[in-house]
Amino acid sequence: MRPSRLTLPALILGASTFLGVAAPTATGVAASVDASQCTNAARWQDAYNKKDATAVAALYTANGIEVTPVGIVAGQAAIKNRVDDFINKLEWKNADISVAKCDVEGRLRWSTGSWKDDTPQGAVGGFWTAIEVKDGDAWKIQNLTFNMTPPPSNK
Repeated sequence: MRPSRLTLPALILGASTFLGVAAPTATGVAASVDASQCTNAARWQDAYNKKDATAVAALYTANGIEVTPVGIVAGQAAIKNRVDDFINKLEWKNADISVAKCDVEGRLRWSTGSWKDDTPQGAVGGFWTAIEVKDGDAWKIQNLTFNMTPPPSNK
């Protein structure tokens, strides 16, 4: 079965990420957009830094998913609980999220970038990719995947 036009960019992105190579995108499949157009990253950062886990969870679809370094979190309520735990129990603060690339095709948008945060044990950070869908006039996160980059070796 041939992939639909909407899934092709996600397949290319996934394959290139898995293989660790830059895969060319099909001409005309996706429009590269100025990274500042992907405003959910800034909204996520703002809500998080205000310690508003409810506002962070509202950026996701009802069945949104996070793929985190410690597991998969599914649904707005679970995402709210995860964010609340990071803010209040683990005392993470001062998120700094940057968008490196943003692409849009119709009702599908994906973006990627880096993140940093302060913890009681020191600074942490990594990279992220978000897949969003159009929900009325708003973009909602369907899937957010992020990693935590290990600290440099002391060799």
